[in-house]
Amino acid sequence: MLVDRLNTKMMLLRRNFHVQPNTFCVMCTSLAQKDIDHLFFYCPFAARCWQKLGIHWADENDIYDRILLTVNNTGIPFFIEVFLIASWEI
Repeated sequence: MLVDRLNTKMMLLRRNFHVQPNTFCVMCTSLAQKDIDHLFFYCPFAARCWQKLGIHWADENDIYDRILLTVNNTGIPFFIEVFLIASWEI
């Protein structure tokens, strides 16, 4: 996620792999492009997962800044471990 190497639909399209009929998210009903930001932060499914863990993301454009600000604001012990496991599951 942090180095933009996940094979999201948008990444596959940029690499000229047309394996799906479109690039929309299959986890929600919105017609959002399935990129890393949507998949992990803005998709309603992901948002519910983070909410259940008590994580409310800072509003930043850069993923690194978003993570750092959220780490500082939440005070959740072992935040990075929780973040990594939840991201893997999402």
